[in-house]
Amino acid sequence: MYRLGEIIALRYINTVAKKNKAVAKLAQCDKEEKAHNAITYIIARYLRVKDFAITESFTGYLYLRIKHELFYQRKVDKIVDFVDWDSYRGTK
Repeated sequence: MYRLGEIIALRYINTVAKKNKAVAKLAQCDKEEKAHNAITYIIARYLRVKDFAITESFTGYLYLRIKHELFYQRKVDKIVDFVDWDSYRGTK
């Protein structure tokens, strides 16, 4: 289930990347990480939630999870700015 879900998730990400420049700019390792996060979330839900079931479409549920992985941003994520420590201190 994991490997097949990861392959499908990567295909979804690459499809979204054709339409979205921000997703297209992601490195391949970032795309793979987001695919991994999406499928492991679904598997974890199966293992942890007793009554969890996907009744309609597994791939549809995976697609929604991919959209969440690609575009969801918390308020705290918006204010955090990642910088290179050396350039911040002025040692470069």
